Amino acid sequence: MGIRDELEAELTVGLTRCKVGRFLDTLPPDDAAEIGRIFSEGKYPGEAIRRVLLKRGFDGGITVMHRHASKDCCCVN
Repeated sequence: MGIRDELEAELTVGLTRCKVGRFLDTLPPDDAAEIGRIFSEGKYPGEAIRRVLLKRGFDGGITVMHRHASKDCCCVN
């Protein structure tokens, strides 16, 4: 795949999934579903969730986490 193809693929993915959504897509379905439930519960602070996900390879910031958790990102549009 050439660089132009990679850029086109990134643009397509970027329009449909935020950084959190793209990260969740890399996880096993059970783990992604559990994180979704954790976001929905609102029991844990976003920064605590982010620190755990950073250990698992996530590289996003707290703002994108909050936007995804509040369903204010491109994943739901």
